Amino acid sequence: MGGLIHLRFPKSKFFDQIPLKLWKLNKDPEAPERFALIGEAYDVLSTHKTRALFDQFGEEALKNGIPVPPDPTEAEGPVEVYAFHGDPMKVFKEFFGVDNPFADFYLPNLDPSYKFFEEPAKPLPGPDQTHTFPLTLEDAFYGTTKTIDLPIKVVDETETKTINIVKTFKFHVPKGTTDGHKFYFKAAGTSGPNMVPGDVTFVAELQPHHEFKLEGHNFVIKRTLYLAHALTGCTVHVTTFDNKTVHIPISEVVKPKQRIYLKGEGMPVIGFACRGDLVVEFDVSFPDSLSFAQQALIRQALLKGKSEVRKAVKLAAISGAAEIVDPEDLN
Repeated sequence: MGGLIHLRFPKSKFFDQIPLKLWKLNKDPEAPERFALIGEAYDVLSTHKTRALFDQFGEEALKNGIPVPPDPTEAEGPVEVYAFHGDPMKVFKEFFGVDNPFADFYLPNLDPSYKFFEEPAKPLPGPDQTHTFPLTLEDAFYGTTKTIDLPIKVVDETETKTINIVKTFKFHVPKGTTDGHKFYFKAAGTSGPNMVPGDVTFVAELQPHHEFKLEGHNFVIKRTLYLAHALTGCTVHVTTFDNKTVHIPISEVVKPKQRIYLKGEGMPVIGFACRGDLVVEFDVSFPDSLSFAQQALIRQALLKGKSEVRKAVKLAAISGAAEIVDPEDLN
């Protein structure tokens, strides 16, 4: 019953002053053992018989099992010997009716959810940090190693304050890394007193390329065809990202924004033995103007019958844009 000694209260102390003392004791690293002793003290002081025995004979008498006289109002029976049941929580529940022994007392700045016998507070997680880093399309395609110096706060040797340091993070960027890819370092960031280090995350920020654009795992390049080539066909020469030359025969009419896919010539896919595609997107270059003869030839080639050709020739002649040409001469 050493709890009475730890409290350093006189025997006549009121119960309602004890919780204030208990609240301070809970901050002590030896609190669990001391609370058990205090629970025993509560148990002794809670009945007239045990309290009177303690007042008369002291703590040693209780510990040595001095018989406790039975209640004079009760029928005679066997003598009682005091022994603490060993459960301080049982004592508090009997006194207060709740797990929190301070529920009926006003204690400044005390959280209502305060638990009397809760375990020591676990260290708080430190703040997580996220940082972006630039990545060229070449490094994303071939893979690389990145080394980044980052200023962070860490707890000093005394574990009472934080200091500023520069920490070096080194990591491998695999082939096929795309924009927004994340690299994680667990518990490698800011820490402090009663605070475990937070996580550090680096996010790849893909830089624009002068020719190749990345869509998912596909490379997209643009090529412009003259109108004549778009209509009549040609061969387009393309250099892939890894410097291979590919010849693309064009045998059909090509429209603006039309795309051709070259399988397996795109970005590598992380974790898979495959690549995306190389997408060639065409634009068509139109002439700024056409001569009358060029217009007539196009009409003759594209429009059915000669009536439209004659109409075009007459309109051109009337407007003075060109001399009259017999459509028969265009055949």
